[in-house]
Amino acid sequence: MIGVSSKAHHELRDRELFQVAIHSMSFYSATVITCRYITSPELTDSLDYEYDVEKAVELAVAKTVLDNPLLQVELYGDSTKNPGYVALKQLDLARHIEWTKPLSEDYDDVYNATLQVQMDKRFTNIASQPGWRISVLQNQAGNFLDIMFSWHHSFTDGMGAKIFHGQLLRNLCALDTVDKDSIPLKDHILTLPKTWDKESFPPKQEDLGRYKASLDYVAKILWHEVITPSTKDSAYLASWVPVSATPFATNFRRICLDDETLQRLVVASRENKTTLTGLFHGITLACLSSQLTENEARGFTSVTARNMRPSTPASAKWDPSKLISNIVSIVDHQFNRDVVAQIRKSDDAGVEKLIWSVSATVKGEIRKAVDLGLKNNNIGVMGVVGDWQDYHRSLVKSPGITRGSSPISVLSTDHRPRAVRRARAGK
Repeated sequence: MIGVSSKAHHELRDRELFQVAIHSMSFYSATVITCRYITSPELTDSLDYEYDVEKAVELAVAKTVLDNPLLQVELYGDSTKNPGYVALKQLDLARHIEWTKPLSEDYDDVYNATLQVQMDKRFTNIASQPGWRISVLQNQAGNFLDIMFSWHHSFTDGMGAKIFHGQLLRNLCALDTVDKDSIPLKDHILTLPKTWDKESFPPKQEDLGRYKASLDYVAKILWHEVITPSTKDSAYLASWVPVSATPFATNFRRICLDDETLQRLVVASRENKTTLTGLFHGITLACLSSQLTENEARGFTSVTARNMRPSTPASAKWDPSKLISNIVSIVDHQFNRDVVAQIRKSDDAGVEKLIWSVSATVKGEIRKAVDLGLKNNNIGVMGVVGDWQDYHRSLVKSPGITRGSSPISVLSTDHRPRAVRRARAGK
């Protein structure tokens, strides 16, 4: 910790409290979004390339941090009922940015190993520094960087991480036009704003918009999620997955698609009245149905992460579309026994048809939730849970109920590859 502002304490609201509880109980370790940044020939050919590129990234990260209050706070009391944020006076970027420079022939192996580490590495020092970190992989040829942004989910959501990458890219490309003396960075130490009050901190999700819920919706959520969660239909519970906080390791696969293949998938999704998000649900359902027997799983449930920024009104001061924060909810999906049974007994052509059918249904459910805006959304009823730590502890006792897995979503981007240019006149 490098200095704490005694007047800059901020309470958490329901979404953040939910995420803090999941992290503190080891259901989450970290969430990661990685992007590749193409460096310009000017920077690549520089005699001081390594110094220049590291300085450029650090300056751009510093500028991004200064523009986003939630990247400037630490979290206290994460294992208690009432955790909160406290603003820091300074930030040591050397503790947040790490560099790896693998040989060309080892690059893919090192990339995968680094990504594995970032996904499984917990934020054990959350009470002494902000809950985010960056791992930069620099290829030997020097023509690109892979930047992995990892975060504690109480600080922001997936769309917030996308916004981070977008701001970082813009700051990297604009370094030649920025007054470096205006960025209070020296020897990796970033001096943070001195003025902190309620008005300078982004409002919580529940305060940005008015979440309304009908009596029927409230009764349904209270009954199924709070009062009697253990009585849910066992056919849909993932009892085949053991709940164990440790040891843990994320089982991931990296799938690379060229632009032509991706565009064909997008076109096919549209022709089948769905989206890539819906398609991922359909494919996942088909894979799990074929690998698990009827005795192990007769039905499935899944979740889509819904970005609430488009449904959240902007104010004179805050534009939700630009906020690195938690402005997210979920859309639940349920795949009944009949659909799962059909997948198991169908041939390849039949399975493909069912995948598209399920995908279209998921898309329709997401569309219905979006059309409701802020009405009948789970965010509006989260306040009825007084202690999220206790809530999750109770769910662990019922196999297959705990919401500790990652929801499916697609973070689309408008950013095309752009060159990261040399940072001149750096300190």
